[in-house]
Amino acid sequence: MTKSYLNNIEYFLGSIKENNHVFLQSIGKDKKKAKKILDKVGVSIRNISGKNIFSNDLALQSASKIMKKINKKKIDYVINCTQTPEYLIPTNACILQKKLKLEKNIGALDINLGCSGFIYLLSLAKGLVSSNVSKNVLLITSDTYSKLIDNRDLGTKLIFSDAASSSLVSKDRTKNSLEILNFEFGTDGSGYKDFICENFGSKGLKNKVNKIPKIEMNGSKIFEFTLNTIPIFVLNFLKKNKLKKNNIKYFIFHQASQLVLDNLQKKLNLNEKNMINDLKSIGNTVSSSIPIILKKKFKILKKNDLVLLCGFGVGLSWGACLLRKT
Repeated sequence: MTKSYLNNIEYFLGSIKENNHVFLQSIGKDKKKAKKILDKVGVSIRNISGKNIFSNDLALQSASKIMKKINKKKIDYVINCTQTPEYLIPTNACILQKKLKLEKNIGALDINLGCSGFIYLLSLAKGLVSSNVSKNVLLITSDTYSKLIDNRDLGTKLIFSDAASSSLVSKDRTKNSLEILNFEFGTDGSGYKDFICENFGSKGLKNKVNKIPKIEMNGSKIFEFTLNTIPIFVLNFLKKNKLKKNNIKYFIFHQASQLVLDNLQKKLNLNEKNMINDLKSIGNTVSSSIPIILKKKFKILKKNDLVLLCGFGVGLSWGACLLRKT
C-alpha cells in the first residue's frame, strides 16, 4: 500500500481580537469572579471574524498560503470540513475550488464535523493517496462559530474562536513530512443534543422560522463524556499499536478548555511537557485546533518522533491518529 504524508500546514485566525477579561468586566464580573471563570476556560484572547467575513473567507486565506508551496495544478482533491458553511447548498469545497483557481478535473467535497474533524480528514486523505486515487489532497478546516453564539451564554462565548487551517497530504514526502499511520474512531449519536444548533438545517428552519441560529451546549454533559470516554479510548489506541505513553513525543488533544485538558492530563497521568496547551491566545478553534498546534511544532520534531492526535466533541464524535516524523 502506498504511504501518505502530511507535508504542509497553514492557518488563519479571525482578525478581531476580543479580550475575555475585558468582556467579563463589561458584564459586571469582579476580578475574583473573572479569574475563577477564566482559570477553567484557559482562554484570554478570542479571535473573531468580521461581520462580513465567513468560513470560506478564512479557508481561502489559509489555503492561499499552501498555494505558495506547491503548484496548484498538482492538487487533485479538496476536502473541506466545516459546521458553519456559507451555504447549505452547494458544497462549499466547490466554491473554494473556484476561488483558489484549482484544476477542474479534481474531486471536492464537504464533511460536517466539529472537533474530531481533522482526524477524519486525515483518514480520508490517506485512503485517497494509499489507494492511488490522488497524489495531493488539500484538507481545509474552517469555522466561524462566533456567528452562532449567544453573547449571554458564557459557556460558549468565552471559549470559541474563528479560524481556518489548510494542510497538504501527499504521496511524496518532503524534508519535514509526517507519515500518517493508524487511526481509531468512535461515535455516540445518543448525545447529539448535548451540542447542537437546531434552527440551521431544513428541519430546524421549519420549526423555528425567522429565529437566528444559535449554538446550544450542555457543558457538563460534554465534560462528562470527554472524561469518561477519551482516556480509555487513548489507552486502548496505544495498546492496539503496541505503544506505551513514553513512546509518544507529543499528545495533541483538541483544545476544548483548560478544565478539560487538565483533567485529561490527570486521568492519563501525562507529563506536562508532552501534552500541548495552546488555548490562551488562540481559543477553541474547533476542527482547526489540532492542525494549528501541529503547524507550530512541525519543524522541531526529530526523526521517528511519534505524535498522537485526538479530537472529540460534537456528535458525539471522537478519533485518534498516529503520525511519525520521517
